[in-house]
Amino acid sequence: MRTRKLENMNTLMHVQIKQEYNVFELGDNYEYSMVAGPDRSYLWILAREASLPQAMLDGLLKKAEAAGYDTSQLIIVEHD
Repeated sequence: MRTRKLENMNTLMHVQIKQEYNVFELGDNYEYSMVAGPDRSYLWILAREASLPQAMLDGLLKKAEAAGYDTSQLIIVEHD
């Protein structure tokens, strides 16, 4: 798993996805979601906060691995 650090990330990003995707997992309070491609070619873990508690992230990674996703290719972005 690679890590990337972004500094001064105070802008709202708008991403338009032009392919099929599935919301694979969604937090009870929408604090996180996992968005995946139909053929397991991509997986995004999105969160409302700059980081997720490690136990929560570990649980999401286990669910993704159990569903057949290669989590070793994920890039975890660190926000300040």
